[in-house]
Amino acid sequence: MTSPAYTLASAISRYGVMRRAAPWPGNQLQAMPTERGNVALVGKRSEPRKIAVRIEGAYDTQLYQWLPAEPGCIYLAKAEVRGNSSPGNDSALFLTFLDGAGKLMGREEMQSLPKGVTDNWRVAVLADRAPKGAAWIGVGGGASGQGVEDWMEISEIELRRVEVGSM
Repeated sequence: MTSPAYTLASAISRYGVMRRAAPWPGNQLQAMPTERGNVALVGKRSEPRKIAVRIEGAYDTQLYQWLPAEPGCIYLAKAEVRGNSSPGNDSALFLTFLDGAGKLMGREEMQSLPKGVTDNWRVAVLADRAPKGAAWIGVGGGASGQGVEDWMEISEIELRRVEVGSM
């Protein structure tokens, strides 16, 4: 039997919610079970053929991927996000580095939705240089502490290595 999280992660790969220049390995979905927790694929109203991930009722839910990182390189993460974020809720695009042993390195970069309703798609962008000793870069979206009316949709998640002089 296939778990709902695995099926959703496979569909996310198939429909291109997370993308980059090279093919992505499998996406990972991690969710702390809650009474109202729900993660689903939804169509984007602005572009019906595009797909987004909607997170509701989350205590701590993350959709992410770990990819090989090259120390010293600059990485740029970008996504389209929207939602309703009450005080205490944190819905965001994030970028993180790990060393070869899986230990968190540097600082976790996040760009959160503003508090209140954001009906229109916003482009969230993060950039960071991989610290010395970094082996992995994590990119994705997540929500924590969502209230009754909170929700987050994220689409077009992208990660690029930025070549110096290409900016």
